[in-house]
Amino acid sequence: MDEVADIAGWQAPEFQDIAGLPTGDQWSRVKRQLRAELGEDVSESWFGRVDLESDGPDETVLLSVPTRFLKQWLQAHYYDLLLKLWKLENRKVNQIEFIVRRKGLEEDHRKNIPSAALIPPEPDQGPGPQYGVQRGRLSEKISFPKGDESARQAGLHKRLKANAASLARSLKASNRYVELAAAAEEYALLLDEPVESSDVTGLWAVGGALSSFAQSYRDQNVGRTFADPLEPQLEALLLSVSRQHGAFIMGFEEGRDLVNRADEYALDPARLGEIALPGNEILRELTENRELVDERTRALHRPVRDSAAELGWSTSRVGYSAYLIVRNGVRAMIKFSVGENPNLGTVLGILAGAL
Repeated sequence: MDEVADIAGWQAPEFQDIAGLPTGDQWSRVKRQLRAELGEDVSESWFGRVDLESDGPDETVLLSVPTRFLKQWLQAHYYDLLLKLWKLENRKVNQIEFIVRRKGLEEDHRKNIPSAALIPPEPDQGPGPQYGVQRGRLSEKISFPKGDESARQAGLHKRLKANAASLARSLKASNRYVELAAAAEEYALLLDEPVESSDVTGLWAVGGALSSFAQSYRDQNVGRTFADPLEPQLEALLLSVSRQHGAFIMGFEEGRDLVNRADEYALDPARLGEIALPGNEILRELTENRELVDERTRALHRPVRDSAAELGWSTSRVGYSAYLIVRNGVRAMIKFSVGENPNLGTVLGILAGAL
């Protein structure tokens, strides 16, 4: 408790309200310390729409939030910090409880919202997967081919689809290489769609993860070792699919742009290490949290998460895929939870270790 009290030189109050309900003044002081601990951007993004309710037990701080996602996120990532700060204000408090306000964001957005003319335009979403909300959960928006790309890709798509399906079946039958088999299965499922309705960004991300596994199995002892090397026929098929994937994705304008950006991705290893720690946590949420992300999108994230965890963020192009999923996913989570204009400061704050 003492180390929390030392945040920004803050001294604990005299506990004037220790016998009563948590008060608005106490909540104001707790929020002030959250700003000192997390920074203005991160604190406002996660706690700006959190209200103190008055109908909880004496020992419980009852906080209301506008969305189910925000409730889960705060409970998972900020519960301990909140409880420590509240205990400095009111020693009788022994738990924090989050509830979702009935009218949620609809009512919340009517409070103190500036006129549309004063709200800055939302920043360009940038490259990589984009997210919307479907039935209360994050959902990746399908990125369709442009113009006549579908017709030009039809022949290669047919061959790649057949080879990817064969690879997925062979890996499943071998009952080994769990992460690789999962990536191959998801890639084959994506290719099952007709070219004109393909998800270019999804194919780039999952195919990139599959190619990263292929390169690592080929190199074996570069950086890490695999206890179970690939059988020769599986390795040949995997490398063939990887090469065909490269040609296929380069046939799309968006695919070429993503490949070029990945090649130019020049963050130094130390910086990648800083991003990887909180980034892996967010990737885990975006892959495993059924309440937050729909099934199709979690399936797209899983090969990237597995490849980044197994191979590292700096060993292949998968690091750039992971970065884009984390960056765009965080932006979408903030937008979904607290408003239409997530700012870069918040994203960088989270990536720098706010989790």
